[in-house]
Amino acid sequence: MHEVRLSRARPSVLLLHHRTGRGQGESLPSQKGRAIDPGAGTAVISLRRLFHTDVVDICMDSTRPVAVDVPTLWAHHISNAGPEDFRSAFWSNEVFDQGDPGTFFEEV
Repeated sequence: MHEVRLSRARPSVLLLHHRTGRGQGESLPSQKGRAIDPGAGTAVISLRRLFHTDVVDICMDSTRPVAVDVPTLWAHHISNAGPEDFRSAFWSNEVFDQGDPGTFFEEV
């Protein structure tokens, strides 16, 4: 995964690049609002609500763009599901702060 930050202001927008066969996530935002919008390629975002076992899989494809919201207290994982690299815009209502990350490891 490659990450490019477009601004240090709030909200924050990152451009993400996932190589074929790779994924990113297994994280749980506790206070950040997030949305992911595909720019190129195909991916599956898996979401699981904290303390629940049901997983929701949403297919994202740049030929049918749709923004996927990642609610707080929902773990998420993004998997590249296509033959080419997946690129997306990742929006967050806050800039990442290592002293107060607001995001924790949680398996989907």
